[in-house]
Amino acid sequence: MTRPQRFQPGGPGGPGRPKGSVGGRAQAIALIDGIISEHADDLRAALVKEFHKSPVKFWQRFGFPLVPQALVAKLESDAPVLRWRSLLDADRANRQTRDEIRTLRDEYPGHDSQILELLAEGIPLAAIRTQLGRPRCNGAEA
Repeated sequence: MTRPQRFQPGGPGGPGRPKGSVGGRAQAIALIDGIISEHADDLRAALVKEFHKSPVKFWQRFGFPLVPQALVAKLESDAPVLRWRSLLDADRANRQTRDEIRTLRDEYPGHDSQILELLAEGIPLAAIRTQLGRPRCNGAEA
């Protein structure tokens, strides 16, 4: 024996809230909205005063909470990680890279444009030899 369903497909789900009525939260928001609308100039002047005291604190308190958190998370995850290096370390790394590029140019004469293209694509120096194939020895194929 099957029991009759309480709610029939396509039927109303129940009486719900009467049309036109609003809850307490909606009433409170409407009240605050009315006050802000009446005193918008005063509010603006007070916010500008707070802003001039400390723009960063103003942003943290009033601006940042208005930014959707999904956007904040996306921006944080997309941000590149930059590590601090001393100028000496950077110079050492640049010299090493320059020397490796010179060696590649010597091993693959006439392939400068290919080497630059692979570097521009982000191919690591160590992998460029694989991309270019076997180097020429004294101008002849090895």
